[in-house]
Amino acid sequence: MVLLKKKISFVRPKCIEMWQALKSSAVLFIPQVAIILYTNLNKTMLGTLGNKTFVGIFSNALLVTTVFITLISSIDTVLMPHATRLFSQNKYNEGYVMIQRVLNFEAYFTIAIAAGITALSDKLIPWFFGSSFVGMNAVLPILSLLVIVIPGGMSISRQYLIPQDRIKEYNNSVYLGAIISVVLNFILIPVLGTIGAAIVSVAVETLIWLIRLWDFWKNTHLSYSRWQVLVNILTGIIMVFVIKWLTINMSATPTTTIIQAILGALVYLLLTTILKANPALPLLKQFWDDFSKKRNGHS
Repeated sequence: MVLLKKKISFVRPKCIEMWQALKSSAVLFIPQVAIILYTNLNKTMLGTLGNKTFVGIFSNALLVTTVFITLISSIDTVLMPHATRLFSQNKYNEGYVMIQRVLNFEAYFTIAIAAGITALSDKLIPWFFGSSFVGMNAVLPILSLLVIVIPGGMSISRQYLIPQDRIKEYNNSVYLGAIISVVLNFILIPVLGTIGAAIVSVAVETLIWLIRLWDFWKNTHLSYSRWQVLVNILTGIIMVFVIKWLTINMSATPTTTIIQAILGALVYLLLTTILKANPALPLLKQFWDDFSKKRNGHS
């Protein structure tokens, strides 16, 4: 305690500094409230315009995609301070290239996950959620697209817009998405039920992603690797057909789901590697080259 007292000093906070910090935080807090409102509004409107069964089906399907979205989005949380540091040091080109690499790296995995959810849903839902949630078979493949577009939009906002203090552009895309979500839900939910709510969710998040992607491309002329994304999409489609074809006669059990997941991962990894659309390969090659140089240097 004696040693700590020498290192701890009291600093009186200034009201003006506290107010500026609070104001800056509020600018980011308000759009988060808008996001929570329009994402949860789907469930409320499903219950009002439809029934409780719709809410259960949609909520559980959304929960599956949210797990993967949270996992992928953790990359942004780790890299956001790095992007902020690069921009604060005026290393804009280096920061932009890093963002492009992150987008391609995320797309590689998110496309595979979305395809995997689509392929596994019919065998996964009966044993994991129960027979009363069979309606998820039509909703989950649609919502699986959120795994692709939400992390993409979040990467651009967290690593490009926010570090450069372009909060206005970030907020505008969120507000626009919230307005469109409410309008489309009133139109589609009474007609299509849970499928309508799923379509609205995907459409709104895709619009937000495209707005941010356009802004990034317009100012940097950088975007996703078209070749990689195209190959990833085609490979994902092939993966879905292979999984469904080879496991069509298998029963809906945990073992079947595990087999499907392993089979899909092997097909996707093999095809993307052969077609040179695996962004992890250059990183592994660079790591191996660096390791070889160090080993040769010591020998």
